[in-house]
Amino acid sequence: MAEDPLPKFTCPTKLRGQILFDERTRTFRLYGKNTLYSFRADDGGNLEHLYWGTAIPPEDDLRYLAFSNVQLCFDPGPSNYFEDTTAIEDLLAPAVGIQTNAHDHLLQEWDEARKKNVGSSAGDIADTAAPSILLDQLGVIPGSMDDEALNAARRENAAWRLMKMHEMRAEKLERATSASPEEEEELAALAELDELEKLRIAGEDLAAIPEHEAQKAAGLLSDLKSPTMRPQFAKGQAFAEGFVPVMPPPMDEYPPDDGQFMGRRSRGVSLAATPAGIPQDEDERWEAALPHVGRNTKLLEWADSGTGDFRPPSFSVHYEDGSTICPLGYKGHTITKGKIMMDKAKGKLPELRGGKEDCMSLVVEMFDKLTGLEFNLVYTVYKDLDAVIRRTIVKNPAQAPTDMHKPGMKTPASIMQQTTSGTKRIHRLMSATVDFHTMSAPRLITLSGSWANERHMKTQFMTQGKFVCESLRGTSSHQHNPFMALTSGSEEQLETQGDVWGFNLVYSGNFMVECEVAETGRTRINAGVNPNSFRWHLPSGDAFESPECVLVYSSTGIESMSHTFHELYRRFLIADRWLGKIPPVLLNTWEAMYFDVSHQKVLELAKAAHSVGVEMIVLDDGWFGEREDATSSLGDWYEDTRKFPEGLPGLVRDVNELGMQFGIWVEPEMVNVKSALYKKHPAWCLNQQGRNFRCEGRNQLVLDFSRPEVQNYVEEKLETLLASSNVEYLKWDMNRHLTEVYGNNISAEKQGEVFHRYMVGVYKVLNFLNDRFPNVRIETCSGGGGRFD
Repeated sequence: MAEDPLPKFTCPTKLRGQILFDERTRTFRLYGKNTLYSFRADDGGNLEHLYWGTAIPPEDDLRYLAFSNVQLCFDPGPSNYFEDTTAIEDLLAPAVGIQTNAHDHLLQEWDEARKKNVGSSAGDIADTAAPSILLDQLGVIPGSMDDEALNAARRENAAWRLMKMHEMRAEKLERATSASPEEEEELAALAELDELEKLRIAGEDLAAIPEHEAQKAAGLLSDLKSPTMRPQFAKGQAFAEGFVPVMPPPMDEYPPDDGQFMGRRSRGVSLAATPAGIPQDEDERWEAALPHVGRNTKLLEWADSGTGDFRPPSFSVHYEDGSTICPLGYKGHTITKGKIMMDKAKGKLPELRGGKEDCMSLVVEMFDKLTGLEFNLVYTVYKDLDAVIRRTIVKNPAQAPTDMHKPGMKTPASIMQQTTSGTKRIHRLMSATVDFHTMSAPRLITLSGSWANERHMKTQFMTQGKFVCESLRGTSSHQHNPFMALTSGSEEQLETQGDVWGFNLVYSGNFMVECEVAETGRTRINAGVNPNSFRWHLPSGDAFESPECVLVYSSTGIESMSHTFHELYRRFLIADRWLGKIPPVLLNTWEAMYFDVSHQKVLELAKAAHSVGVEMIVLDDGWFGEREDATSSLGDWYEDTRKFPEGLPGLVRDVNELGMQFGIWVEPEMVNVKSALYKKHPAWCLNQQGRNFRCEGRNQLVLDFSRPEVQNYVEEKLETLLASSNVEYLKWDMNRHLTEVYGNNISAEKQGEVFHRYMVGVYKVLNFLNDRFPNVRIETCSGGGGRFD
């Protein structure tokens, strides 16, 4: 049996749970138990996603993965910063002088053709002595002005391609000082092409290089191995057929960086300059060799909109002057042992935890140079699990940056800083964005269904286009779960074979997880709060923190992925006090009695249940207010003394004497019109006052949990209930989705915040109950599985 050409790398213990940063290449490496998640800050300040999969040795320079970036037709090129129009004018400066050797001759031909294509009149083309070699090869015959313009474009394209082919051949022949047996065939082909090159240098016709030989050489060149790297690991796992990286040519084989070559290195300001003191030769060689492409071509870790990336963005911001452009650049980062817990959202959102021995965290700071708006991307990686936790913090500075201001004069940039320095409106904020290299057969896995029929695993083959899994119901819902996975495995063997990348948003409200496949086959997944119901006002000096998204990788199918999610949530999300504890076997009164409950009936049911081994009796609907059916009393959380003359403490006492535990049902987010609470506080409901229209689903309305007074009321009632007796289980139900969502105590411009503020209010009450009653087990039931998130 042939030896595996890709030897397996086992992640050593010292790397697990570590975050490494290479200052020379500005590359971040997050190592899990057996995985690597990696990205870098490129020379333009973008965060370029490199790799997520089985662990790779840290000495591998993963920048070479960017060699799969190929500029597409009509895609914008690299963006840059400039102080005034001088930088643009420099790009259109006169061409370089006549060159002597073949490479420089092609360089001049390309530059001349480019200038005719972008700046000169078509009538001047005939005056340029274009080599007949190029014209004959392309079948170019000068004719009308339109024909001549087209000829110029063709000359530009042909010269550029021939020049790059020349560079690759020269580079590979220079590096191939010694060949292994398996490389002899490649070197023979290179030698053959070198002979053809010598003929061309001597003045022979360029067309002497047959097209099929050129194509063959290009394929062979891309397979040669570099003596300074070990690319076989990442190459075998990050690229599909036909997507093979090309190794960098020497630095001196490229045109000088004098600002005259459009599409090459920019004269603009770099937001991520190479740190001082780092050797420049190797770093500049790499950076110059990487394809200089626009954002729509790159794999990104965080993506803005409107600056060349036409895929779904990671965020969207609106300024007071109506603008929406927010190009971000890398500013800095911090690496910390342990989990960095939430700050702005502390106590408002659920979050995972982890000590210094369990995990390590990274915060990458991105900022808009003009407005100072800052995005902190927070990562946590665990040493015993192949999981990465991500969330995003957006910060609006108290004062706008002053670097654009020039004493004694007003520039367009300084004026714009003043008009964008106030409140920002965040219309979209993802918790995580991940871009994937092209895969041969990507399959998407989602969990969908309906009430009492939740979470059926659905798989589909992804082609060019977008698929969205979302909820706009105010809950994660029965219909969709905030989960998505991408796999390279076959549908028949998903459980145990194939690479799987899973995403789970830790959030119980409106969510969106979307997957888009571009024309290249590259895939982007975004996960976060649903932007269709989200508009957040961010005043100067304020910040907003997103929910967390859990990213899990498995190389052995979805079974291993599921085990990782389960272990992670058991150890680092569910409260420590419940770890390893088996929940009691319980019997609920609903199916046995519906609303017709009483002290005696419940006690008799408990005795029968106890005789067959049931450990807990749960008192469901019908115990409170004047509740006889579904039309009344929701919101009146005190016992009906007609049914329970000794109150709940008397019933709980009798159940406990049987050796059983006691639990109780509530639906705190709802209210009936026929209730004492509604009569007293009708404005506490989600409904626009003055509009005589509303949906009373299930004969009930939804309380506005974004209101502090609603939160305080529910906390007070449930605290009294749980403190009055030995209640050990609380079933928090939620049987009606949100409609007519309008906050009557929130200003008009902040109505887009109500959905999220509602969910934060629910979490706040649940946190209060957990802190106040740590021994009470709380189940967030929602019609069964409507909040299984």
